Amino acid sequence: MREAEAPYAGHVAASIREVRTARSNRRFAEPLYSVTEAAHLVGMAPSTLATWAVGYERRFPARRSVRQGPVITAVAPRHVHGPTIPFIGLVEAAVVQAFRRTGLSLQRIRKALEVLSQGDIEHALASRRIYTDGAQLLFDYATTEDDPQLRLLTVLGTGQRVFHEVIDHYLNRIEFDDAWATGLVVPVTDREILRVRPNVASGAPLFMNGGAPFSAVESRARAGESPSSIARDYDVPVDDILDALHALAPTTIAAEPPPVFFIDRGLGRHAVPNRIRDAGHDVVLMSDLYPDGADQYIDDDDEWIATSPGEVGLR
Repeated sequence: MREAEAPYAGHVAASIREVRTARSNRRFAEPLYSVTEAAHLVGMAPSTLATWAVGYERRFPARRSVRQGPVITAVAPRHVHGPTIPFIGLVEAAVVQAFRRTGLSLQRIRKALEVLSQGDIEHALASRRIYTDGAQLLFDYATTEDDPQLRLLTVLGTGQRVFHEVIDHYLNRIEFDDAWATGLVVPVTDREILRVRPNVASGAPLFMNGGAPFSAVESRARAGESPSSIARDYDVPVDDILDALHALAPTTIAAEPPPVFFIDRGLGRHAVPNRIRDAGHDVVLMSDLYPDGADQYIDDDDEWIATSPGEVGLR
């Protein structure tokens, strides 16, 4: 479509200028994540992310080999086995995963990303322009080339083309302060729970409620501490703790121990305890701790309150 050519060329020229400015920015050049870490944050298999980050070559016995270049930015590690994915590469991985979730073939996904990259301009997938203009660019291309699969990736919003909701879910997690992404609300959880920013905590994921580092929460969960205990210490909602651990470290979640009810002698030995037992809970009576009528002679509440829970393992 002729009408789209002039603004498209303008977008490319603007992107070239922006890329030149961005090359010295730490968002683009500082390796913050390993391939495995980046893959987990966006919900992608590490082997898949590695393919998108380094490209691949497929060899066939009876025809020419197929080569594809990288789509996700990777940089040289600063030490052996060090991280290779900068923040901007993580954002690009989130965009790639958004298109993968639509169920399109890899070939069609690459074509869509190529169109959105606006003439092979670096880092276009992490630019604000993909959010503001990307859906229209993709729709215009799909219409011109009569590509129904790519056309289905956009829908008509309020007077303009917008991305399909599966893609939009990921793009809405990207934060922009200028022409490029500056933050990412981790898309691996359905709810917005964790955020990464390259200039905060070296890009590590932090809880949006409470600000605790996910790494600290994960470490305590691996040590066997219950999510509710961790949530209290960090002032993070326990549901956020559980959802983040389920998504990023499912094997670390410690089962919450069932409650044990301690019944003071003032509540009696039968009616109240039996109702609690009928509800499926464990009950410990004061007479269990102080048998042979000794419970009737305990006058100092501070003494039994301080010692009883430890003796019976009350929670």
